[in-house]
Amino acid sequence: MRFIPSYSKRAESQWEPSPASTGQLSQKGDLKELNKRPKNRNYFNPSELAFLWGERLQAISSIRVRLADRQSIKKSSQLSFTFTQIAATTFLVLFGVGLIPFHLIVGSDYNQAILDRAVTALLIILAIKCFYPTTLTRFSLRTPKRRLIAGLLLILYFTGFDLVSVSFWNFQLIEVLLAVGFALSIGVVEEIFSRGFIFASLEKYGVQVAAIVSSVHFGLLHLGNIFWGGQAVSYTLAQVIYAAAFGYLASGLMLFTGNIWLSILLHGLINTPMQFLNKNDYSEIVTGTPHWLGMANVSITYAVLGWILIQMSRVDWRGRLQKIATDWKLIEGVESEH
Repeated sequence: MRFIPSYSKRAESQWEPSPASTGQLSQKGDLKELNKRPKNRNYFNPSELAFLWGERLQAISSIRVRLADRQSIKKSSQLSFTFTQIAATTFLVLFGVGLIPFHLIVGSDYNQAILDRAVTALLIILAIKCFYPTTLTRFSLRTPKRRLIAGLLLILYFTGFDLVSVSFWNFQLIEVLLAVGFALSIGVVEEIFSRGFIFASLEKYGVQVAAIVSSVHFGLLHLGNIFWGGQAVSYTLAQVIYAAAFGYLASGLMLFTGNIWLSILLHGLINTPMQFLNKNDYSEIVTGTPHWLGMANVSITYAVLGWILIQMSRVDWRGRLQKIATDWKLIEGVESEH
């Protein structure tokens, strides 16, 4: 004899939509309310069980939707705060420090520029300490020996030929020291701001996002040279692309070596040859037509090497190279002793 369950009118009259199915409960009360079931309900009735589990699934679904909405709102507000912070800090760095009357403290333009950059760098470091204190570990001088040597070789490759072409012997020693110091001061401020503060503010979204966005931001900062540097528009646009690619390389060098000082050194040495140009030669360069092919070649090289350095900073590159060499039978595998 086969049992055929029946759906009684009594069970139907007891069924009423719960607050969970109508969206009237809070997140904490949904499942709690569903557990409050009448004792006289027929739980052997398939129809009533279907309604019950349907209510539960709907309550769980509504909880998931609300949690997703809260996470989306949190991410949106976090992103808004990050870009507001970047915009405000950029404005203060470009215009705020310049309002300080350094001419009342020191006389020469050179000393005013050095003092301006020193104050700016200290304020940026203070901001890093307040908002992103863990980033201060990158200001340590401790760097693994092999990575330090690799970083110095990379700096020598990108700056050596340009530095050798400078006629240092045509200048007095004090002039050379002042020019190199001025170039390094530019590297200090711009690297601490872009690779220090801006990179740190974006690092929570991922290393690649931080490297790319901070590099693009660094490149766009050079647009002001159209108005304040007397540069041609075409030359400045090329400079923006070049600076963005360089920023990506500097980010990779910072991550690979674990500190910001080699990026500062690279930046300063790249700027050094320009300090020995006379005004006429400098004006002819910045107001002329850029060499787009050469700029593209250097920028692509910067970007590729920057990507490689970022990847090598995140993996055991020595172990991988050793494994590849072993797989290709270039070296013999070393068996571990047990």
